[in-house]
Amino acid sequence: MKLFSKKADDSAKITTIVDRELSKHIEEKEIQYVNKYLKYAQKLSVQKFNELPPTARISNYITGLVLDFQKLVDYTDQRLNGSLHQAKGGSDIANMKAEALELDRKIDETQDALNILNARFDSEAKQYKSTIKRWKMVLWILYFLAGFEILANMEIYNMLGGGIVASISIAVISGIVVFYWAHLSNKCIRQFGKGNLKKQSLAGCLMAIPIFVIFYLFSSMRVDYLLALFPNMERIYSGSPIVPTLINFFAYLIATYLVYEYRPSVAVKNAYGKYQADVKSIENLEQKRYAYIAEKNTLEPKLRLRLLDYHNLLLLGKQKEQDITTRMLACFHEFKSELHLLSNGKCAFLFSTDEEDLPPLKLNYQTMNENTYLS
Repeated sequence: MKLFSKKADDSAKITTIVDRELSKHIEEKEIQYVNKYLKYAQKLSVQKFNELPPTARISNYITGLVLDFQKLVDYTDQRLNGSLHQAKGGSDIANMKAEALELDRKIDETQDALNILNARFDSEAKQYKSTIKRWKMVLWILYFLAGFEILANMEIYNMLGGGIVASISIAVISGIVVFYWAHLSNKCIRQFGKGNLKKQSLAGCLMAIPIFVIFYLFSSMRVDYLLALFPNMERIYSGSPIVPTLINFFAYLIATYLVYEYRPSVAVKNAYGKYQADVKSIENLEQKRYAYIAEKNTLEPKLRLRLLDYHNLLLLGKQKEQDITTRMLACFHEFKSELHLLSNGKCAFLFSTDEEDLPPLKLNYQTMNENTYLS
C-alpha cells in the first residue's frame, strides 16, 4: 500500500498529497480521546472543589489530554518525516547549483574553443569548394577511363592470342599505368615546367616517351606471340602493334590533360581540407555548447518537480498539526462542558482562557516554510 496518494485538480493543474491512513488514524484517536476525557470529567466532577486551593487550575488535571494529542503530533512527524525531506530538498538544491556551475564551466570552455577556432578560421577557402567538387567528378571519369582501358586491352590481347591470365595481367597493368602515370606526368610538368610553356612541353614529351614504349612493347609481345604460335598467320595477318599502342597512348593523353587541367594544387587541397575540418569542429562545438545550455535549462524545472513533493509534504504536515490542535481544543471543550454540567458550575474557578488552560503542543511543521523551495 502506498503511503501517500495524490489528488490532481485538472482545472488548476495543482497536485496535492493526501494520506488517508493518517487522517483515519487521527479521527479514530480523536473519538477515543473524547470518550476517554468525558469519562474523566465524570470522575473529576465528584471532587470537593470548595476545598481546592485558590491557585488550582484545570491545566494541572489535563496533562494526560495534552500528552495524548502530542503523541498524535509525534506520530504524524514520524510518518511524514518532514525533517529528512527538508534536508533532501536542501541537498537537491545544492546539487543543482553544483551541476549548474559545472555546466557553466563546460559552456565557457566550449565557447573559448569556439573563439580560438573562429579566430583562425579561413572563410576564403570556401571558394575552393567548386574546384574540389569538379576534381572529384574528374576522378570518376579517370576511374572509368582506367576501367575501360582494362576491358579494351583484355579484348584486344585475347584476339591476338595467348593465355587469359597473361591477357588480364597486361590489361590491368595498362589501366593502372594510364591512371597513375597521368598523375606523375602532371606533377613533373608542373614541377620542372614552372609555368614556362616550352619547358612544360619538353617535360610532357619526356614523360610520354616511356609510356609509349611500354605500350608498344606490350603490343609487340602479343603480336610476336601470335605469329610464333601460328607461323602460317604471318602471310594473312599484317596488323601492326602501333594500333593498340596508339589507342592506349591516346587514353594516357586524355588522362594527363584531365589531371593537368582539373587537379587542384596541394595548397588548395590542404586549405579546403582545413576549412572542412574547421567547419566540422565548429559545428560539433556549437552542438555541444547548445546541449550544455539545454541541459542547464532543464535543471531548475526538474528540481522544482522534485521539490514540489517536499513542499506538498511539509504543507500536509502543517495542515495535520493544525487539525490535531483544533481537535485537541474541541476535545478540551467537550471535557470542559461535561465537567461544568456534572459539577453544577462549581469548577468554574479552575478555568480561564483557552491559552492559559490548555498547554500548547510541541509542533514541528509550523516553523517550516513550505514555500522555501518554490521561491
